[in-house]
Amino acid sequence: MNKSSVLRNGGIFLLSMTAILISILFLGKDNLMVGANAVFILVGILNKNFSNAPIKSIIKVSILMMFIGALPFFVNINVYSGLFINFIGIFILLYAIVYNLNKSIYYPFLFGYTLLLTSNVEGRELLYRVLALGFLGIIAVLFQLFYSKVCEKNPMSGLKRSLDFLITYIDDNNIKNSNKNLEAFKQVNASWSRELLEYKGRSFYLNYKENLELNLIALLDKLEDINSKIINKDIYYNINNIEEIHKDLRDILKNIRSFIYGNISEEKLEYYIINYLEKYKDKNNIYIFEIASTVETFKKLVVDLWQIEQGELKVKKKLRYKDIKESIKLIKEDFNTKSVRFVFSFRTALIISIIYFIVEYYHIEYGKWIIFTIASVSQPYNETVRNRAKERILGTLIGGAIYYILSLIFIHEFERIIIILIAVYLYIHFKKYMQNVIMITVMFLGLATVNITNATVATEWRIVFILIGSLVVLLGNKYIFPYNLKKETVVLLEKYIKCCDEAFRSVVNIYNNKDEREKIKNIILHGRALENKIILNKLLVNNKEIMNLMDNERIIINSIQNTFNLGEYFDIRLKLNGKIRMKCIKSLIEKQINKEYINLNNYLELSDNNSEKLIYKDMYEMARAKREIIDIEKDLDIKLTLNK
Repeated sequence: MNKSSVLRNGGIFLLSMTAILISILFLGKDNLMVGANAVFILVGILNKNFSNAPIKSIIKVSILMMFIGALPFFVNINVYSGLFINFIGIFILLYAIVYNLNKSIYYPFLFGYTLLLTSNVEGRELLYRVLALGFLGIIAVLFQLFYSKVCEKNPMSGLKRSLDFLITYIDDNNIKNSNKNLEAFKQVNASWSRELLEYKGRSFYLNYKENLELNLIALLDKLEDINSKIINKDIYYNINNIEEIHKDLRDILKNIRSFIYGNISEEKLEYYIINYLEKYKDKNNIYIFEIASTVETFKKLVVDLWQIEQGELKVKKKLRYKDIKESIKLIKEDFNTKSVRFVFSFRTALIISIIYFIVEYYHIEYGKWIIFTIASVSQPYNETVRNRAKERILGTLIGGAIYYILSLIFIHEFERIIIILIAVYLYIHFKKYMQNVIMITVMFLGLATVNITNATVATEWRIVFILIGSLVVLLGNKYIFPYNLKKETVVLLEKYIKCCDEAFRSVVNIYNNKDEREKIKNIILHGRALENKIILNKLLVNNKEIMNLMDNERIIINSIQNTFNLGEYFDIRLKLNGKIRMKCIKSLIEKQINKEYINLNNYLELSDNNSEKLIYKDMYEMARAKREIIDIEKDLDIKLTLNK
């Protein structure tokens, strides 16, 4: 077992046991579930990265924990009003946590809420509960920050993965393997975008590090495109010494990778780069100049990112009014039945509130296990719910059998407590859902029968109620706003097309002001994250029309990002006449879109400067891609194609 596992499992176990002990000694026996919440929040919260906004994260998690602590009191005042309060409360809870693109850690909050819901307290105990849960939220985030700093520090992990896959693609001459490597690179590079969106959170303005990463993603795509055109003997690279150019490109990228991994110094890398640029940068051919300028910019950004990771450059981030405004905008945009966020929140809230009403109205003993099952099995998509329900049922049968046998052997209270503690530790240790269910079953049967010698009745009822709860979730997913991966893909694809179209229309404003540039950057980042999620869906693998559409949309996104890079990092003089240039480009694009005869030379002849020519070239490629997209969309009905 490595250091990371020891710290993770040992830290969660010790903190959980401390929370449970404090709950028993100081919060009262009815607040035992406060301690139980520690197990689930500490395990679940490690899947999220809070290092970008620690104070904001502490406040948010603490408020959510206090919310799930206080809400049960109002639900349990009256069984009828509780039905509506429960629904509204759960809906707000999930809607605040679940996202379309970012990782969601709703489970520990939802499951923790159901534990507290079925063990209601009042008066002083309620105050203790709420305060303790708020404090537990602070401890959980601090533990995640400490754990990620000590055990999961992997500087430039996104860059390393993407560059590794790109070099593998460049190195492999086998066409079959090359295609696989290319798809792997695209997926990894797009995945980096999603991680960046996750890390960025709700901030409208990207800080310097986030800007670097977004630009590096585009540059890696650019390098892949250059390499593809070279190996496919594209007309643009019909140059005599192309094999040598290809070899030198591969070698310089390997040198940059060696620097990232700490195998060569910055000075040594600079020496390699200078020699490379001396050989290629002054060439009159615009395509050779493009390769050299891309490599030079890529190297600059890599070194800057490395210095940030080493602490040599500091990055500051401030909360602005614009961030709040954009967050509210996203909340409003997702409030519809096309959003998985809305559908999942509504469906889960409705099912739990109705079932809890029935359990309370008829005073069903052990009925709380139906509620726990619903919270555990509920998933956004129909396909994942079916698998989850199967594993929940099977895990319960195995866990029930294990505990029943142990209960026959160990009949004393102290022995049962030891069994519960072992189950808690193994739950923390295991990663697979079914294994966790087995341990949860042992844990909760132990808690239910710690003072009862015969565990037969409790075991039987748990199995029955787990079956009922799983069936309720399956039926709910089927009949209450059913949402499957096909529907999600259609929704995401529509959003992706709209996002890329907005980026295309906004590009002429790229030099207007800071807010306009930040808006375009956010569109690009959002588009890349959407692309990443879409390509994970196997439905698209054999759909050439949709893949062709996405390839052209990617060209638009990359062309805009390359224009940013040229003005911000490669040659800042390009900003001086930026507005005038974009007016000329706008006119050319409109003619090209209207199918007037416009070729690359019509763009390039507007400038004698090679740096500026690269902008015109990218804008030409962007307009050409947009023209193809318009033709594809005329013949493509996305929903019908996906549902065939």
